[in-house]
Amino acid sequence: MAMGIILLFLGVMVGFIGIMGVIGEGLNGIGWLMLLMGMGGVLMVVGGLQMVRDGNADRKKQVATAQAARSGQALAVLPDILADWVLDEQTWKDFCINEKKYRNQDNLWFFVAFLFLGTIVLMISRSSSFLLAISIVGAIGLITIYLRRTVALQKLHVPAGMPKQVVIGRRHILMNGKIYPINADRMTTRKVRVIEDSTPMLLELTLYWQTRNGETYDELRIPVPPPALEKAKLAANGILPGHSPELI
Repeated sequence: MAMGIILLFLGVMVGFIGIMGVIGEGLNGIGWLMLLMGMGGVLMVVGGLQMVRDGNADRKKQVATAQAARSGQALAVLPDILADWVLDEQTWKDFCINEKKYRNQDNLWFFVAFLFLGTIVLMISRSSSFLLAISIVGAIGLITIYLRRTVALQKLHVPAGMPKQVVIGRRHILMNGKIYPINADRMTTRKVRVIEDSTPMLLELTLYWQTRNGETYDELRIPVPPPALEKAKLAANGILPGHSPELI
């Protein structure tokens, strides 16, 4: 649902800039590009509303899964289990540090690209000064990366009393009581990597899904303690049968 809220916010911003551009330029030259931008914003809003609705429907399932995990019944939640392991405190601590650093770098590049392109578009469409355009786009960009980072780091929050455990299935992954679709609910895994030269080691899946504005993707990164390395490699082979996972 949180991703849906982000998409809604971006859709409103993109749609507003596009519509204002059409009003200012008319349907000629750059005005047609602004019209396409406005239509893209509308599609993002519709997609965001769909994701919010789906997120509400998924909440009951998440609550039931968390209850099962807390009571020690995590292995009963998923069918077709490929591997499972317990996360020790040091592995989890290292993972939290690693994940925050990774997401900060990802959001930095996103912000730079958003600021560059958004400033140019606003200056052309609204004849805004450079200072005004970069201020408006910068403010929107900062809000956006804050929301992106908040959503991405939600998995680092572990409720009190929840065992730190990973269960890998063919269609879902359960980590610390929260279930993540990997080949279900419109999610498809197309790439799996086992990263050994990281602290901690990681099982990384690249997930793709369709939105009304086209296909998008994100990475799901799972910490792997040293005793679970071979299990992670076997699980990676099982998630994408017939495809050898990347070993880094």
